[in-house]
Amino acid sequence: MLEPDTCVERFVVGLDSAREDLSGLAESVSLFGNAVGIYLLLLYSMGFAEYFSSKSWQRIGIRILGSWMAASAFLVLALMLSPVAMQS
Repeated sequence: MLEPDTCVERFVVGLDSAREDLSGLAESVSLFGNAVGIYLLLLYSMGFAEYFSSKSWQRIGIRILGSWMAASAFLVLALMLSPVAMQS
């Protein structure tokens, strides 16, 4: 369960990362849409993992899938932080 201060911190970080060209109602709708999208992404991924955790070979598959996703994220982060990407 999330503590209230954690929720407030996440809300403030979300407000800080809003698009600068939006204001008023458009900004609120954009932030609300982002929150709903992130919630659904986490909800479906947890449901997927729960559904496929009944057999041992399925749990291994979930671990493999998770490790590939983490490795892909690290590769994208490394490419974003590389000097060649920063020159463009």
